[in-house]
Amino acid sequence: MPQATTGGAIGHLLPFDAGGGASHSTGTLTDVGHLVPVRAYLRSADIPPPSIGAYGVVAFRARPTPATRSRLLMACTSFVASIPPQALIPSSVAVSDQMLTIWPLDNPAAAEAVKDDCNFAIDHYDLFGGDSAIADAGKQGATFGEEGPFLIGWSPSNTRGVPDKLVLVVDMSRYNSQDSFDHAFLFWKQKIVEDPALWRSGFSVEGIRLAVRDFADGYGDTILKAAVSLWKK
Repeated sequence: MPQATTGGAIGHLLPFDAGGGASHSTGTLTDVGHLVPVRAYLRSADIPPPSIGAYGVVAFRARPTPATRSRLLMACTSFVASIPPQALIPSSVAVSDQMLTIWPLDNPAAAEAVKDDCNFAIDHYDLFGGDSAIADAGKQGATFGEEGPFLIGWSPSNTRGVPDKLVLVVDMSRYNSQDSFDHAFLFWKQKIVEDPALWRSGFSVEGIRLAVRDFADGYGDTILKAAVSLWKK
């Protein structure tokens, strides 16, 4: 049976205000060094890039329609505003010291992509990149909302699609405002990417539970508590 956790132990989908700690964790909560959050547009064939230790994928269920366009544009706006592009990071920052968030795109070299044109980014979204990320997370027991988009993360990168390993999901299906999308990407950057203790050696269940609780309480974001989950079979 798929197992999930947001507020408690793996195997129980609990609210974040539930008492008690997680009975299972991977990784440590010691200081393992600061990681640099970066983002990139990549073709699905290039995901993940070589040497990446951990990464996340912005996953769509479909390219935009008139009904979904505004929400997907909000997701892109938050992606661009929250995370610096990998291309602008000094070469002195090793790939192993980066946590990469990927937007699948059919032509990353296009001038519009270089300019972070969100209309181009959603119209030219590489759908196989999103479909395959959702499918591989599903092999690990993850379930998803009807609409998305989703942030899906693996640490280390070779745990993708492995049933007994953890996958992190931020399900933004319920988000309908720019503020909500901003909070989701800010949480991803500040609490997940910039705290390597939560994922450097595999995701820490208890650490992520506490990070979600603290962020949601600080920003008054109750939706986030239900949006973030860890899964394994």
